[in-house]
Amino acid sequence: MSIPPPAFSDVAKASNDLINRDFYHTAAANLEVKSKAPNGVNFNVKGKSSHEGSTTGSVGTASSTSGESIIS
Repeated sequence: MSIPPPAFSDVAKASNDLINRDFYHTAAANLEVKSKAPNGVNFNVKGKSSHEGSTTGSVGTASSTSGESIIS
């Protein structure tokens, strides 16, 4: 006897429940992560989520080699 595959609507149920039920927030959330790789490249990731508005984010890098700086 074989078991039928789950219904398509059940595949993402756990993740949808986490986002829509367990992780509900009413205040704005901000995130900023700064990291430096072993090769000297700096990474800066920023994100902002307001409960009733849009979610925005940005990723930036900066590198310095032999006295010259590159920022993107």
